[in-house]
Amino acid sequence: MQNYSENQSPLDIGEHFLTNLVIAMIAERHPAESPIRKGLEACVEKELPIVFQEGNSSGDIIGALKRWVARLEMILSQMEAERGLEERATGITAPQKAIEKAAATGDLRSALEEWVFFLLRWERWHNFAHPDIQHLIHLAAINGDIRFFKRLGRALEKRAKKGYEDLEVDKLQFALVKWWLKGPNGELGLCWLTDEAVLDYFKLAFGRHILTLDWVRKTRQRLGLVKGRKPWFTKVTKTEKGIIASFG
Repeated sequence: MQNYSENQSPLDIGEHFLTNLVIAMIAERHPAESPIRKGLEACVEKELPIVFQEGNSSGDIIGALKRWVARLEMILSQMEAERGLEERATGITAPQKAIEKAAATGDLRSALEEWVFFLLRWERWHNFAHPDIQHLIHLAAINGDIRFFKRLGRALEKRAKKGYEDLEVDKLQFALVKWWLKGPNGELGLCWLTDEAVLDYFKLAFGRHILTLDWVRKTRQRLGLVKGRKPWFTKVTKTEKGIIASFG
């Protein structure tokens, strides 16, 4: 926790207090090992001092903070939607539930086994280099666990995934999440477009004229993606430089 000195101005104290408050709120939502938490904490520590400086210069600190919080919520929604897609694509959700159930009953061996056999779905761990795999094999060998080694053999016979190229991901959902904050070539993100403009964007980008506005709206809502502050761009046009957004 930040300690305050007598030499700090009220603005400095307010900045440090809000930084600690926001980081504490992030910690409640995401565990310490979460990449989302680390990314958000870095964002807060980097951007909040700038927000206070801008607010102090304009005389509207509250307005600057409101705009920044809205942006932070938008960034968080994209990060959580991306994590959700990855979890569904990798199939980690079922092992996670099995691990949590085993751990809750104190069966740490079963929890470890579920985790190890998830790792073995990936080609990179078929060399047993992961310490958790090595530990479980050692435990099984000590206990003469024939059942484990039979399961291990079956797991190694299956075709392993090499990477994300082997995962089944809905192309349009992937694009919606990946391009939410920033387009594929660094252009404006889809978060600044109306749902109607997002629909037109996808039709231009993918040629999918069977898409509907209802699909765009419900998919965005299901993924939990938060839009940017209004006004939103209402029109997209395909040019030699790419797809350009504008106000219709």
